[in-house]
Amino acid sequence: MNVLVFTPSKTMSIGARTAQSLVGLTTLLIDNGHQASWTIAPGNFVHVMRDRAVKAMLQSEHTDLLMLDDDIGFDAAGVMRMLLMQADAIGAVCPSRGRGPVVGAKLREHIHGVDEVTYIGTGLMHISRKLIDHLVWTCNESYIFDAPRVEDAITGEDVFFCGLVRKHGIAVFADRRVETSHTGPYTWTQ
Repeated sequence: MNVLVFTPSKTMSIGARTAQSLVGLTTLLIDNGHQASWTIAPGNFVHVMRDRAVKAMLQSEHTDLLMLDDDIGFDAAGVMRMLLMQADAIGAVCPSRGRGPVVGAKLREHIHGVDEVTYIGTGLMHISRKLIDHLVWTCNESYIFDAPRVEDAITGEDVFFCGLVRKHGIAVFADRRVETSHTGPYTWTQ
């Protein structure tokens, strides 16, 4: 496995919990014979930055993409387990800042603690190279992340991406076993 960890950031910095989690995950990956690299990208629109991650992956030898927001902390062993599941689209259930988890309706239980869902937040999400290649080259999707207007409301890039994946017959999973935190003025945990 050759993982590209991609962090969109308006400030070009990451939180202490994010940094600690990233170091732990990188150590686990390398200690288990895998490769990892990390990119932080500037920008004001998260859906545009996430599409940059896809373009970066397509121009590289990476086999897996891990989206990691600059304010998300996680337990490295849980994310390693999530990566090893080899699901094409799987995200950890992360708390939003004070509003509860960003996860859609449960469609079915896959294994204990991992459910097929309608959508999952992209703040900590694994996407396989196979899925990206399928969406971009086979399905001719120009943008796999977008934030379109739907009935006078903006749909988040995570909901758009998961809907696109499901439209093409591929399951989206939520891993509830990964311990996560979301740091802002306070730190929220699940």
